[in-house]
Amino acid sequence: MRSLGRTIILAGAVCAALSVAAYAASKRYWPGPVLTAEGKSQALCESVPNRIFVATTVGSECIAYWTTKGNEQRRQAVFFIDSDLPPVADQAAFQEHMHKTEDGIEKLMQKWADKLHVRYVYLARPGLHGSSGNHKDRMKARETMILGGAAKLLEDRLGVDSIALAGQSRGSTIAASLLTLKLHGVNCAVLGSGAFEIVNLEYDVRAKGHQPVDKAALRKIMCDPSAHIDGIEPDATRRIFVIGDREDPKAAFPQQTHFVESLKTAGNHAVQIEVEAYHHHGAARYAVPTAGACLNGLPDNKIVTAVAKMQQEHKQLRVSDSVEDDAEGGPTAQAPVTLDPEDPNTTE
Repeated sequence: MRSLGRTIILAGAVCAALSVAAYAASKRYWPGPVLTAEGKSQALCESVPNRIFVATTVGSECIAYWTTKGNEQRRQAVFFIDSDLPPVADQAAFQEHMHKTEDGIEKLMQKWADKLHVRYVYLARPGLHGSSGNHKDRMKARETMILGGAAKLLEDRLGVDSIALAGQSRGSTIAASLLTLKLHGVNCAVLGSGAFEIVNLEYDVRAKGHQPVDKAALRKIMCDPSAHIDGIEPDATRRIFVIGDREDPKAAFPQQTHFVESLKTAGNHAVQIEVEAYHHHGAARYAVPTAGACLNGLPDNKIVTAVAKMQQEHKQLRVSDSVEDDAEGGPTAQAPVTLDPEDPNTTE
C-alpha cells in the first residue's frame, strides 16, 4: 500500500473556509456533527463495512463510501462526489432527502456501471450519507484534504490504478480542488454544474444582501479552484470535462467557460459541454456516464455527441410516467447505447 504517512498536504496555497454568511440568517435545518467518536478512531470507524478512516494534518474523519456491483477485475474507477445539502426544514426532511438522493445516485451509477463495464465509487462528504463530520463546515480546505485522503486510501483498498473524478454542483468544486492534490492516476475529471470562482460568487451574494464585502478579504477565507489552477500539474493526456447549463442559477456558466479557458492556458486538456440540466442545475445524469466513457477512452467528439443525444432522450421522457427518478428528482432514461465505445451507434 502506498503510504500516506497519515497526512495529506494540499498542493499550492492552502485554501481556507468557504463562508456561510449567506445562510446565517436562515432558519434551515443543519444536521450538526455526527459520528464524532468514529471520526477519531480507526478501529471504531472501520468496524463497519464501507467506511475508511482518513487522518490528515488538519484532523481525521470516518468517510463512508459505496461501490457499484460487478467489474471488480477492472483497475479503474470513477470516484463521484455529490452536492451540498439543500435547504431542509427539519430532521425528518433531512433523512428523507438523504434516502432519496442515496437511492437515486446508486441506481444511476449502477446503471452506467453495467452499461460501460466501469466501477463507480461514491465518496460521502463529511457529515452526510454515513460519514462523520459536520456538513455545516463544508467547502473548507479540510473537506478537500479529507476526501483527497479517502480517494488515495481507496485506490489501494479497491485495487485501482487509475481514476476519474466526477462531481455535481459543489461536489464538482471539490473535485476541481482535488486536482491540486496530484492524486495518483487521475486520467479524467468530469465537473457537473460546478462553481469554480467562489470568491466572485460570494461577493455577488453579499453585495445583493447589502453586506460589507471586500474581495481581498474573501480570497483569504475561501477555497477558490480558479485561484489554484497553477497547483494542477499540466497533463495533456488527462481530460477535464466541464458540464454546465447557460441558465444555471447557482453556478455561473461564464465562470465555467473562464475556468476551462484558464485550464487550457495552463497546459491542461479541457472541454466544456453545454447541457440543459434538470432545473438548470442538476447535471449528474450527464456527469456520471461521461466520466465512465472518458475512463474507457471514448474520444472527446464522441462524448460530446453522445451527451447531446442523451439530452434529447431526457426531453422525450418528460412526458412519460414509466421512468424512475434520479438523484436530482427528475426522470432518468434507460441507459442509452451512445457512450459505449463498442456500440455501432456511437458515431462522430
